[in-house]
Amino acid sequence: MNYGWKFLLIMIIGGMTWGAAMTAAPSAGAKAKLASGSVVVESGKDEIRVKSGNVIILADGKDVDRLLAALKQESPAPAPEPATLHTPAGLWNIIKAKAQEVWRHLAGVQAFSLKNFYYLLGGIFATFLLVAGLRWLLEHMLIRRLARRTNTDLDDRLCFAILTPLATAAYALGFYLSAVNMLLDSPKRIQEISIMLLTSVLAGSVAWGIYRCVDVVCEVLGRYTRRTDSKMDDMLLMLLRKTLKVVVVVVSVLLIGQNILGINITTLLAGAGIFGLAVAFAAQDTIANFFGSIMIIMDKPFFVGDRIKVADYDGIVKSVGFRSIRLETLDGHVITLPNKKIVESAVENITVRPYIKFVMNMTPTYDTSPDKMRRAMALLHEILDGHEGMDQEHQPLVFFDSFNDWALNIKVIVWYFPGDWGKAMAWLSETNLQILQRFNDEHIDFAFPSNTTYLVNDGDKKFQINLNQDAK
Repeated sequence: MNYGWKFLLIMIIGGMTWGAAMTAAPSAGAKAKLASGSVVVESGKDEIRVKSGNVIILADGKDVDRLLAALKQESPAPAPEPATLHTPAGLWNIIKAKAQEVWRHLAGVQAFSLKNFYYLLGGIFATFLLVAGLRWLLEHMLIRRLARRTNTDLDDRLCFAILTPLATAAYALGFYLSAVNMLLDSPKRIQEISIMLLTSVLAGSVAWGIYRCVDVVCEVLGRYTRRTDSKMDDMLLMLLRKTLKVVVVVVSVLLIGQNILGINITTLLAGAGIFGLAVAFAAQDTIANFFGSIMIIMDKPFFVGDRIKVADYDGIVKSVGFRSIRLETLDGHVITLPNKKIVESAVENITVRPYIKFVMNMTPTYDTSPDKMRRAMALLHEILDGHEGMDQEHQPLVFFDSFNDWALNIKVIVWYFPGDWGKAMAWLSETNLQILQRFNDEHIDFAFPSNTTYLVNDGDKKFQINLNQDAK
């Protein structure tokens, strides 16, 4: 029994001694994986020697001093060689490698921390949700319920016009607030540029809304101008719309460029003045076209919607601009004519003509008797006198005016009031049918171009020969 207790005590003391030895002196070549990498520690009887890296070992108190001394004697580890990025072949792999390189660079910048990045993504997502919700409320609550209670649709259309620019401004503001934490950790110059861009977008949204409102107001005013008999207001309204749009764009660019972006517009305009002198010589036609539009407005040779003939073109005026007019031909083609050419050419305004004059030639055959000729002219007077488009000062004229080489000729001149081409052609078609029907009922034949050949054995035409004269 005593031997048993002795053996057990020896085993316990031996185990404790072996454990302490293992803790204080790791075996040769042992590796410990730490946060700073792999480290190799060798132990011997009298020393602990660190082979590479940095190591922190919790050991017995008697080994700490030796361990610290060994760490002081150890030369610092050589700096790791910079990692070389081996980019595999292929466009996608190149893009992926560049993205990884940029990400590693940004990861070391405080502004691009994961916290700021998550805040940015969350803010963008919240911005989309809020703007979509606000737009739905404005469209269905404000516009559809409040604006439509009024008698005019001007307020409805104005609200719809500014809805998209307003949403753009809200998106810009939401994106800026989403990135505010990231901007606060960025350099001051980047903060100034971001505020400058935000202000530019907000000012541009306001200008965009005004630009869209110009179209709405001009369209509503166009309803009233179309009710008037004069077409001068239509042309003025068209030019007013284009002028207001140009003014809005120019003023917006100047204000945003000089007051917000800090661009010296005065210097640019001074340089543009010198450059403009050279351009003016090359843009003589453009300047002439501009003054041509002013002459068209002052002289009023035609209006929008009139049918005109100019420079071998016949069509309806669709629009009048500062540089040219648009003419839709009767074939449906759209022709653009410079204003300079319009001013220099003769313009025939077909729309403003008070009447349409028709000249017709009736050609009875040569075997028509004088009585039938008188009857034919009487029939024409019966059909044309007092027709639907007749004016008392322009009575129809019917004359037996000539003997043609192949037929007798009755000239008919008739005027149709007013100068509506469609109504006039419909009346002319019906009139021609009546003339054809009445002439057929009276057995008055129409001639067509022909030749008559007489034979020598014709009893009415004797063939004579005279030796002193030509054959007859």
